[in-house]
Amino acid sequence: ENLRSAKNGCRIGEDPPVKMILCWWFLLASHGCKGRIRGSQPSEEALYQASSFQCRDGTRKIPGSQVNDDFCDCPDGSDEPGTSACAISRYLVRPGEEELPGEHGKAQFYCVNEGHVPRYVPLSMVDDGFCDCCDGTDESEAGLCSNTCTMRAKGADGTRRKEDSVKAMAKARKADIGRAVAQVAQKLLQQQEELKARGRKIIEVASSMKDNRMAQYRLSLQLAELRDRLERNDFLLTKDLRLHLASVPTCLSTTPISEKKFAGGTKNYVAKDYVFTYCPFRHVTQVAADQRAWAESNCLARLGNASASAHACAAEGQ
Repeated sequence: ENLRSAKNGCRIGEDPPVKMILCWWFLLASHGCKGRIRGSQPSEEALYQASSFQCRDGTRKIPGSQVNDDFCDCPDGSDEPGTSACAISRYLVRPGEEELPGEHGKAQFYCVNEGHVPRYVPLSMVDDGFCDCCDGTDESEAGLCSNTCTMRAKGADGTRRKEDSVKAMAKARKADIGRAVAQVAQKLLQQQEELKARGRKIIEVASSMKDNRMAQYRLSLQLAELRDRLERNDFLLTKDLRLHLASVPTCLSTTPISEKKFAGGTKNYVAKDYVFTYCPFRHVTQVAADQRAWAESNCLARLGNASASAHACAAEGQ
C-alpha cells in the first residue's frame, strides 16, 4: 500500500527523497508516469493506457494507476505484466480462464529485445537479480544488466547460416539421391530386358540340342542363374530405392596414402601423399595432401640441400 500511495503522489520536487526514488522507479515500471508499459507486448499497450484497467479474466476493473504497482489486484495477474507480484497467484487461476499470451497460456513478462528476438520469461524471474532478457528490462536495478542483444543476434546469425548450409547440403543430397534412383531404376529395367532376351536365346538353343544331355544340363544352369537375377531385379524394382540410397554415406575419405607404396620412387624424388574421396552417385576425387610442402621438399631432393640454387625451392612451395 505504501508503494501505491507513493506512486499516486508522484510529483517532481516533492519531499521526501524516498518519493523521488519511487517516482523514478515507477517512471520505468508503471502506468502513472506515461511511457511503454513494462513487461507488456506492443499489441497490448492500448489496454494499459486508459484511466482504468479491465482484468483480462473480466472479474474486476481497477484504476489505471494500479497497473504495475507491485500489488496483485486482478485474480489472473494481468495488472502486473512488469513485476513479480502475481508470479505465484498465476498458478491459482482455474484452467481455461487464462487468455494472456505467453508459453502454455500463462501471463509472462515480455522482453522487447530490440535488435534480437522478443521473448517471454515467467513473472517469477522479474527483478530476481538475474538477467533473463538480453536487453535487461526484466531487472529494474540500474547497472545490473547490460544490453547483449546485438551480440546474441550476431551469434544467432552465425548459427542460422550454419543451419542454412546444412539444409542446402541436405537438399542437394536429396536431389542426388533422386537422380540416382532414376538411373538405377532405368538400369534395372534395361537389365531385365537383356536377361529376358538371353533367356529366350538359351531356350532356343536348348530346343535344338535335345539329344545332347551335357549341353542341356549346362544350359539349364545358365537359365536358372538368369531366373535368379530376374527375380532379384524384380524385387529391387518393387522396393523404395530412395530409402536404400539415403542410407549410403555422403562421402568416404581414406587416410593419406603415399604414392611410393604403389609407384615406387628414387632418392631425388619425394613421394606425394594422396587422399581419395568417394562420394556415392556423385564423384571420386584424388587430391595431394599438401601440394605446397611437397613441391618445396621435392625441389630440395632434386637439387640437393647444398646446391647454390636450393634457396629457390622456397618459391616452389608458394
